[in-house]
Amino acid sequence: MADASATDSRFDIELRRESRAGAPILVQRAVDVRPDPDGLLSVYLDPRAAGAGSYLLRVLGHGGAQGSSSEYELTLK
Repeated sequence: MADASATDSRFDIELRRESRAGAPILVQRAVDVRPDPDGLLSVYLDPRAAGAGSYLLRVLGHGGAQGSSSEYELTLK
């Protein structure tokens, strides 16, 4: 997902579910996640645990990954 070559790179990851009221609802948050030894950040989602719907996955970089952030829209059926 994100390339993080610096050894002190870490990320905060949020999964938010889109609500009918408009504002996304936080489903889960992980803080200070470090990349795999190959420098890639792996995120796994069990669709049975999350349920069907529209989601927003936010990745915010810290340390060596400062300034690298991404958002991904997911739809689970």
